[in-house]
Amino acid sequence: MMMRKSIRAVCGCTLAVVAGQAVGQLSHPLFPQPWEAGADPIVACNLPEQFVPRSLWNANLWPSGIVHYEFDPAVTAQNRSRTRIAMNEIETFCGVRFVPRTTEVAYVYVQNGTGNNSFVGRTGGRQVLNMVSWSSRYIIIHEFMHALGIWHEQQRNDRETFVTIVTANIQAGFGGNFTIRNTATPFGAFDFESVMLYDDCSFSTCCPAGSTCGCSLSCATILAQPAFAGQQNLMGNRSYMSQGDKDGLVSRYGAPMDDSFEENDGLTGAVALPIRTPVELRLIDAGDFFTMPIAVAGAISAELSAGEWAGTNVTLALLSPTNAVLRSAQPTDPDGDGVFVATVSTTGAAGTYKLRVTKTQPWGGDYTLTANGTCDDVDFNNNGVFPEDQDVVDFFSVLAGASCGACNDIDFNNNLVFPEDADVTAFINTLAGGGCP
Repeated sequence: MMMRKSIRAVCGCTLAVVAGQAVGQLSHPLFPQPWEAGADPIVACNLPEQFVPRSLWNANLWPSGIVHYEFDPAVTAQNRSRTRIAMNEIETFCGVRFVPRTTEVAYVYVQNGTGNNSFVGRTGGRQVLNMVSWSSRYIIIHEFMHALGIWHEQQRNDRETFVTIVTANIQAGFGGNFTIRNTATPFGAFDFESVMLYDDCSFSTCCPAGSTCGCSLSCATILAQPAFAGQQNLMGNRSYMSQGDKDGLVSRYGAPMDDSFEENDGLTGAVALPIRTPVELRLIDAGDFFTMPIAVAGAISAELSAGEWAGTNVTLALLSPTNAVLRSAQPTDPDGDGVFVATVSTTGAAGTYKLRVTKTQPWGGDYTLTANGTCDDVDFNNNGVFPEDQDVVDFFSVLAGASCGACNDIDFNNNLVFPEDADVTAFINTLAGGGCP
């Protein structure tokens, strides 16, 4: 494990330092680093009183992993986008799906707050999730992991083996955040890297009321046991989800739900994509790979459309039959309607081309991919005379099951689906001079 030294002087949060460089979240326009302009204050999570008994992983999970949510009208469009991306990251690592509420009784109500907090697990009604540190993706994730049923890591009933809670250093009124939850069910070993573990100065008497700060160890509220002293500075990670965070989510909600084309994570597993047929897909792994069987030389293209999660994250690439990158593009939203689109195109010979969809951020999401090739020419019977009535006669004869030795096959639009109405539409449209739809 790479050791990291913590720096708490910036906005009171714990950041990682790797090779002398302070590391916060991976760079993204919606999530500035805590020390950059536009960053919100970092405030420790102070859980509200839990009015019904519940445990870390117990009966208050969300059935089938479906979590309905609703935003308070005062939540800005930018903060809604930030929240949706945080949701996408959780969905990428476990079998949870966040779905906008319509009339559901049980749902998470996301609103602006003076602090960051959430009820733990599903309450069965409207449960408020308060946010103030909107620009920190992993604080948003921290609160939604509470809503999914996870307590703070320092509240495990086996914590004494790993850490000591210095109760004398905890501010009055905040001790409940350190209380052991004996009815909770820990999963795996104590995780010093978990986004659910406080930094060691949270709610310290040496810090501002209700917050954390860059305190000395003499003021710390959590101290690693001597055997784990080397991990003291990992506490309070808000830069990434640890493997323990991901494994814990999978233990209760199952593995993430990918699409029916899986396993297509590399070129050797690339799956054939139908031509001119939009396909609904989901990017969970680092990349999805597809083949494009192109029967006729001509224009070749593909279009990807997705939500905001794909912006500055996803790259669509068109590869040649020999796997050379011909074109690549990132999705953009020039219309500002929330739909991000990437298009790649070239002109080439017949062959099996490939499409590669990759991401650079930890989160994935749903997207639609459409591959396009060229229709046959309108000289259906290949007699060198076109357009002519005989091409139409021969086309419909073959469509009806007759043979025609010199004719093209009935898959006029070359999408490998035939016979179908789309072949007829494409043929008539091309015959009329409209081109291949």
